[in-house]
Amino acid sequence: MHPTRPALPEAERIASLSPALLASADADLRLIQLNGAWERALGWQPEDLAGSRIVDLLHPEDRHVLLQAGVPDGDDEVDFECRMSARDGRWRWMTMMLRREDGRWYCAARDTTERHERLAEAQRVAGLGSFDMDVSTGAMWWSDHLYSIYGLDRDGFDPTLEAVMELMLPDDRGRVSAAYASVLDGMVEEQALDVRICRPDGQIRELHSRSRPVLDETGAIVRVVGTAQDVTERRLAERRLAEREAQLRALVEQVPAIVYTAGFGEDAPWDYVSPQIETLLGYTQEEWAARRDLWWEALHPDDRGPALEDEQVSARPGGQLRSEYRLRRRDGSWVWVRDEATVIENEHGELRFQGVLLDITERKRAEAEARAKHAQL
Repeated sequence: MHPTRPALPEAERIASLSPALLASADADLRLIQLNGAWERALGWQPEDLAGSRIVDLLHPEDRHVLLQAGVPDGDDEVDFECRMSARDGRWRWMTMMLRREDGRWYCAARDTTERHERLAEAQRVAGLGSFDMDVSTGAMWWSDHLYSIYGLDRDGFDPTLEAVMELMLPDDRGRVSAAYASVLDGMVEEQALDVRICRPDGQIRELHSRSRPVLDETGAIVRVVGTAQDVTERRLAERRLAEREAQLRALVEQVPAIVYTAGFGEDAPWDYVSPQIETLLGYTQEEWAARRDLWWEALHPDDRGPALEDEQVSARPGGQLRSEYRLRRRDGSWVWVRDEATVIENEHGELRFQGVLLDITERKRAEAEARAKHAQL
């Protein structure tokens, strides 16, 4: 016969089966009783930890919360996240809640290591790091990938506000100090700014940082939490794109023709028209783009039908428009234009003409003179 296991009180039985790490501790945060979840999560037998201080099991960077709670006039309830030492020497992430009642502390903790590992991998893929700063001391906690972004080793660098400011380029420090002050003064709920840093290897990197304050129960700011993302390559690509766009715009605005993007039909929207529209027809870019009926009203009545037919023939993706017609200038005079365009799809899947309007008035006048001379002959 197998020996019967002594019956446990119901509360102890529930505690032994709980996935949460449950424990009681004295006023100095020395563990008294622990359930079996401590062994399952950390490898420690409950009797191994009895008499140990909870604070001694925590990572040195995470102990400040408990050190503040251990004072006689400290908080009676503490809720925080920390790293706790496992028997095999590794650190496990825990969410921990401590409550003080009748001179004792009662602890409930849950292992969140897997969530932190997934978060760390997501941050690595996104090039994103996170930080948590104690306002009273300036001490910071950094995620693993934030060390990678700065090119620093976790064991060789102690992140503080002063140390991080030293890594920034001098031109950016004043702006960052002002932004930080605005957060502490409660002027903004969230702050976003770009900052340049110099890594130990000499590389200059551009970071996009977002931060927000964390308040205690009295409304005082006690921490600042945020993220930093390496956007060096993105900003470089944006600057190169802006340079190319500026070059293309300068080219468009210098060619002796009107460059445009417009829709189909007599009330077609004009998404873009180059400044030469004012030289040729006397209307500003803004005026021409704002009035959908302006092209139709300026079109010579005798040319409206043929112009619409030319549009309909080419109205397909990749279609080529070749059309000649007269437009009335703002002063009432007429000019001949040659409309050459390609049909494209915009980002909304709508068909648009993208092309140029060329002034062919002189050519038409020369052709008319040539026809008149030929008729005389």
